[in-house]
Amino acid sequence: MRIAIVGIADRGTANLERVHLRVLADTNLSYYAILDTTYVNPNAVSNLLRHAFWFPPHQVNAGDNVVLYTGYGVQNSEANLFGGRNHFFYWGLQNTVWNKTGDCAVLLEIALWQTSRFE
Repeated sequence: MRIAIVGIADRGTANLERVHLRVLADTNLSYYAILDTTYVNPNAVSNLLRHAFWFPPHQVNAGDNVVLYTGYGVQNSEANLFGGRNHFFYWGLQNTVWNKTGDCAVLLEIALWQTSRFE
């Protein structure tokens, strides 16, 4: 995987709660999604997903940080002190997501996908 979860900050605090990701190798965020679920035991997560955020197309480079806020805001980027960039994304949810013990974020790398419209 070219991106890793660093952590979740300000769990349960509206408009501050966020997931911090670190970019390990150049990639496009359109291949990644964050899922909200819980642990069913210390070594396994539930397959019952409550929320999902699929990142829009956005090129990031090794050493960059990606921060996904649960609340509202405007996507933006800025230079960081280490020569990379910080990229900020906003889920646009009214309620916090990671607000209870046992909640966890799952990062998926999506190489291929298919959609179908049924009418």
